[in-house]
Amino acid sequence: MMASIRSYLSSSKKLLALILALGTTTVVFAVGLMFVAGYLISASADNAFSLLMLNIPLAFVQIFGLGKPIVRYIERLKSHEWVLRLTSDLRYKLFRAVQAHERNHRRFMTGELLGSLASDIEHVQNLYLRTVFPVLIAWIAGLLLTVIAGVCSLALGAFALGMLVVLCVLLPLLALAINRARIEGTQQMRANLYASVTDLVLGAQDIAIAGRGSEMRARFMDRFGLLRSQQRVIESRDRLRLMLVQFLLLISLTVLIAWATSAFGGGRGGASDWIVAVALGFFPIIEVFAPLSQQFEEGLGHLDALKRLDQRDLLDFQEDISEGSAAPNAPFDVRIGSLTFAYEQGKPALGSLSLTIPYGQKVAVLGKSGSGKSTLARLLHGDIDPTQGTIEIAEVPLSDLRPAIWDYVGFVAQDSYIFAMSIFDNLRIGKPDLSEEEAWHALDLVGLEAHVRSLPDGLETLASEAGLNFSGGQRQRLVLARVLLQDPPIVVLDEPTVGLDPLTEQRVLDTIFTLFASKTIVMITHHLQGIDAFDRVLFIEGGALEMDGTPDMLEHTNERYRQLRAFDRGFLA
Repeated sequence: MMASIRSYLSSSKKLLALILALGTTTVVFAVGLMFVAGYLISASADNAFSLLMLNIPLAFVQIFGLGKPIVRYIERLKSHEWVLRLTSDLRYKLFRAVQAHERNHRRFMTGELLGSLASDIEHVQNLYLRTVFPVLIAWIAGLLLTVIAGVCSLALGAFALGMLVVLCVLLPLLALAINRARIEGTQQMRANLYASVTDLVLGAQDIAIAGRGSEMRARFMDRFGLLRSQQRVIESRDRLRLMLVQFLLLISLTVLIAWATSAFGGGRGGASDWIVAVALGFFPIIEVFAPLSQQFEEGLGHLDALKRLDQRDLLDFQEDISEGSAAPNAPFDVRIGSLTFAYEQGKPALGSLSLTIPYGQKVAVLGKSGSGKSTLARLLHGDIDPTQGTIEIAEVPLSDLRPAIWDYVGFVAQDSYIFAMSIFDNLRIGKPDLSEEEAWHALDLVGLEAHVRSLPDGLETLASEAGLNFSGGQRQRLVLARVLLQDPPIVVLDEPTVGLDPLTEQRVLDTIFTLFASKTIVMITHHLQGIDAFDRVLFIEGGALEMDGTPDMLEHTNERYRQLRAFDRGFLA
């Protein structure tokens, strides 16, 4: 992730220099405006001055008064442009990492990913807008003002340099030393809360069923209260530090007024006008230097977010995309050679599996829970990569098809997601350039057209989160419509009818065989409902292929298969 930021920094040096120059100019204009305004106010009260003598300061008031907001606006525009380009690139990479984290065997907790999406990238943005740019501009402006003070008086310049070191270096470092442990602890507690909230949301139903809602909620609120108490300690220390900074700035103002009084004759004649000008010109400097310690502390929190992103390797994720192979051509035969996959070292979920599935064949894959059949489905769809061995479609390795693999392999899982958007937008996931006529035709083919037309908003009907305003069968049919619009030659189904009643299950199966009659179907299933409609039955046990044949052949030659069928029908063999 830091490599991405360094690359962006090196490619935008001129823009960064412009941002710092504009920020420094804004400070100079603010000081100049107050300086000239102070002089003008004091001089206007002096009867010895004529209006003609005030024309020059009036002109400078207009220059500084108009120039300050214009330069400030351009600086904000350019700094936000720089930061938003950076964070847009980081968000893109983070979304790609989130999308691919299933293929990386879920290396990250969902709560960590949500925390990164919701908070860490925003920290990157705030690091530059609220810490890096303001601190650098303050240092540059401080050095410039110190040089000006040194030109006016060596003693004043030495005092200004001393105050600059104290306000810009010593106090921020002291504040960091005092609060660092609490700040880091607060950041870690906040990150842990993201994970806790995710667990509470995802497990809300189970918590409610167990009657533990009040207990879990109280535990979460206790952790949230501890976080707030830590923040209050930090805030109280910040207030003390701010009082010290303001006291030092008051001393600086007093010294500056004393110098001006000595330098301009103690207020005799028009000298008081310069004293007032110097005093008022100091106030914009307070706005620049007073927040520095706070900005350093905030920067520490932002840097912790960068460290978390680096530790998770989220933004350094590189998708394995090969562009060397040609796209496969029909027939889209599937060949699996010596396929091995292990979630953990030394514990293969599949071991040395080899088979060929001719294009258009309908294959049912049976097996106990944990036998490796769902792993096979994910491997065929490219969600995960084999530990060893190969999967080919029309003699093209599956790994060479990324990112176009989903043009060739459609996937329907038992928990396929319905997004909280319109029915039409849900269908567009299968075909981005979908027309309304195509959408209605797909719904008609899966048997949902009549139901959707009966809804008040038709295709624009909004699905609730996870599609809970649809029945289980309707959700599966909607997912089938998405795959139908995708029109891949191979369709993999991972227990698409689990949880459905027998009648709805049979209807969904009939729809599948009707819709994908000319395509290869590989369906993972836990029982033998509709098994006779398949051309081939595979039985996987312990990651190995134990049975392979047509339903009729296995019925006549395989005793275990007959036992499975009898058990599935509710009989004991």
